[in-house]
Amino acid sequence: MKKLITIVSVTLLFSCFSMAQNTEPTKQNNEKVATLAGGCFWCVEEAFEQLSGVREVVSGYAGGTEESPGGEQPSAALEFIPLEDMEERGYGDYISAVTGD
Repeated sequence: MKKLITIVSVTLLFSCFSMAQNTEPTKQNNEKVATLAGGCFWCVEEAFEQLSGVREVVSGYAGGTEESPGGEQPSAALEFIPLEDMEERGYGDYISAVTGD
């Protein structure tokens, strides 16, 4: 439960400061999109790609001060993944897929 609260808190904090970087997924009809942040988006991306209800996974960076952040600048921005089609599952299912809870 502590992990869940921490992940949600960090995600909400950084979503307030995030800047779009042409990684916004395309929505179909009235799909809902959630943007979740993780320490290493390659690991998080793989976990989400395995779940039903996720139509597309796009890794990217949000926030920070660099114009084009990358892995060589770990403090430049937060790694994030937008998830689509949130109707099929709840947020808890997505977080559990990464934390293993």
